[in-house]
Amino acid sequence: MTNTALFKSTLVLKGITMKDLAKKIGMSYPTLSYKINNLREFSTNEAKKVQKALEIDNDLCLQIFFEDDVEKKSTN
Repeated sequence: MTNTALFKSTLVLKGITMKDLAKKIGMSYPTLSYKINNLREFSTNEAKKVQKALEIDNDLCLQIFFEDDVEKKSTN
């Protein structure tokens, strides 16, 4: 599950819009919006493209794309 708040705040900090990011990673804006808002899942390849486009480190990438899944699994 994507950490929507962290993803959006990272976009703001990097000064990039969702439309610009969608172009950079070769995805339509509506699809990116669905994925950021957890209506669809990012593939690993898509997450890597986002990481490269935003120039974020592995820790932040993991927090954005995977942290919630790890927390949920450890509490079940």
